[in-house]
Amino acid sequence: MQKNRITILSGENVSGIGQEIYNGLINTGRDIKHISLENTDIKPCYACRSCETKTYLRCIVRDNADIILPYLAQSGTIIIVTQIVYGSYSLQVKRVLDKIALLIDTHYGFKNGELIKGAKPAGVQFYAVGVHHHASGEEIAAFQYLINELIKIANWDGKPIVVPIGSPDINSIIKEIGYE
Repeated sequence: MQKNRITILSGENVSGIGQEIYNGLINTGRDIKHISLENTDIKPCYACRSCETKTYLRCIVRDNADIILPYLAQSGTIIIVTQIVYGSYSLQVKRVLDKIALLIDTHYGFKNGELIKGAKPAGVQFYAVGVHHHASGEEIAAFQYLINELIKIANWDGKPIVVPIGSPDINSIIKEIGYE
C-alpha cells in the first residue's frame, strides 16, 4: 500500500462528482487516480473462491476489474462515489466492492509493498460518498450502516458521506475526507 496514493472510484451517473473531487484534491501533492465506472465491463463475483485457491489472488472472470483492483490495493485512501440505490451502492460499484473482498480478507495483506498471506490490511482510509435524489431516511441509514460495517470488517478508517445529487458542495466533501 502506498499511503500517498488516493484512488477515487465513481459509479455510473456520478462520475462528474468524482471528477470534481479529483480536481479539488489535485493540488495536495498526493498521487491521485480517478476511475469512472461509466462504460466499464465489471462482471459479478460468482463466489467460486478461485481467487483464494486455484488462481491465488486473481479472479478467474476477466473484466475491467483487472485494471481497477491494483489501484485500490495500493491506495492509502479510497474514495467511492456512488448513487444510493435502495440503501446500497450502484450496481457497478457493488460489483467492484464484491471483488475487493479478497483484498480485505484477513488472510492477506501488504508488507514492504508486497501482498503477503496472513497480515490484515490496516491504515486504509475509506470514504463512500453516497449521492441521493430524495432518498428516504431509512435508505440513508441503511447506506451508512453498510459502509460502517465494511469499514469495520476491513479494519479500515473512514466514514460514509451523504450528499444530495443536485449540486453537492465539493469543498465540504473534501473537508469531511480531511483534505482541506
